Amino acid sequence: MKESKKIKQFYEKIGHSTAKGMKEDLVDHGINVTNLFDRRKTSLKIRNFHYEILSCEVHYPKAVSVKNQIVWENLDHSESFYMLTEMKELALQAMYFLNIPLGECIVQRNGKKSLSIFATNSLFTDELTSEEANKVCSIIESYERVRYLSFGADVEVLIRNWMTNKWINVASFVAKDGNIGYDSAIALHENRVTHPVLELRPKYAYSGEELHGNLLREYNKLEDALRDRNLEAVGGSNPYGRYLLGGHLHLGNQPLTFKHVRVLDEYLALPFALLGEDGDLKRRQHYGRLGNIRRNLFQGFEYRTLPSWYRFIPTMLPMINWFEFLCRHSTELPNLLPTKSVITAYYDCDKDVLSEYVIDLRRHCKDVLTRKNYQYVALPFFQWIEAQLKK
Repeated sequence: MKESKKIKQFYEKIGHSTAKGMKEDLVDHGINVTNLFDRRKTSLKIRNFHYEILSCEVHYPKAVSVKNQIVWENLDHSESFYMLTEMKELALQAMYFLNIPLGECIVQRNGKKSLSIFATNSLFTDELTSEEANKVCSIIESYERVRYLSFGADVEVLIRNWMTNKWINVASFVAKDGNIGYDSAIALHENRVTHPVLELRPKYAYSGEELHGNLLREYNKLEDALRDRNLEAVGGSNPYGRYLLGGHLHLGNQPLTFKHVRVLDEYLALPFALLGEDGDLKRRQHYGRLGNIRRNLFQGFEYRTLPSWYRFIPTMLPMINWFEFLCRHSTELPNLLPTKSVITAYYDCDKDVLSEYVIDLRRHCKDVLTRKNYQYVALPFFQWIEAQLKK
């Protein structure tokens, strides 16, 4: 089929690795798997091409009366049910971890907020419907267009009164929208709804240096405003209670593939994990999983794996420049395919194993990058990591 040839050429263009994982590998990333399909549970079946959902079907418990047959219904775009978004995201994460860019995944809802992966399968192009095949071709063709990448960020913090040591409802002094605003997360305090999470949202940029300048501008505004009120911003992974904070990096005008995300995991998130602190263990079980992405409004995606890096903003230009470089050169960079021990070390916060990985990564970058790119982009990033570890 013509789709098969197009896909092969596309994989060669983006440097996609064809090595596949096993369903049991999902457990390393904290994802539940099951070999039993329970017809009494709501289940979702998606077909994907990388992070694009080609089709979506749902099995409702009401369908159990059909003997020896699992009944699937097409899911209308306007239709929704409890945890639908989470089920879609988990299915795509599973396909990413198993490196199945064209396939089918079944997610089962076990009750409350518990989800399990029941099945994952690769698909051949002749198994696709004509509509699905057309979608694949359209996705591939979208990569042929010349694009001007844009870069953005948002970082979450809690606000504390450093005199009383009490956490503050940030909606009491900032609006919801804008460059400094509050997140949609809510809490109940004395029968009142409060908004405890503040977000710093700098203006988008067209280079890492410009983005860092925008970040620094909003950071200084916020710090000045907090100082006048005897308040302080607290970032990190899990500074208090159930709040798991993130530092999200945005890429605009970039269609999304597994290759782009894998480069960010291997070249950015794993080295950054050396700067981890209390709370990382909890956050990495969900929001801080490797490969955590979400589409944004700028024809791209936001990379959500990193914890809140608020305290690093004044000095983190080398990291932002490295992020820009990885996004611009992701198709040229070889995937490292970290070992099971490195993956386990990430989720267990084992910095000894991660340190060895970063040493190897630095050596790898020196070997594969041009001397200029290593000297002016990669090396400053690694040196910045080392400098933060000494503080």
